[in-house]
Amino acid sequence: MGIRAVRRTVIERLSVPPGGELSVRKALIDLSRIDEGVRLIATNSDDWFVETGLDKELVDASPMVPVQNPYSCSRLVHLLGRITGNRAGANLVLMAADFGRAYFTERRAARFLT
Repeated sequence: MGIRAVRRTVIERLSVPPGGELSVRKALIDLSRIDEGVRLIATNSDDWFVETGLDKELVDASPMVPVQNPYSCSRLVHLLGRITGNRAGANLVLMAADFGRAYFTERRAARFLT
């Protein structure tokens, strides 16, 4: 199975609305609320947090993760990418090479976490 096929399969499966409720994601958003935003880091790439009603303007995703003081972060950050707006999946961190690029070569995830 090639890289494109893997990415396409992941996107297809994560694009299907969940069969159950989104109550766990809603609870995480409620627990992470600060001021006008949220402080939440997700390693999942689906868009189900937005499906719970979270404002899209409060969402960042790799490779465009904010580098800032972690105590002032007031957003949901998809550290390993997000499928919405990324239909080809090129920016998703799925495979060893993707992890190497995100954490070591480009260091975007490493800078954010640091």
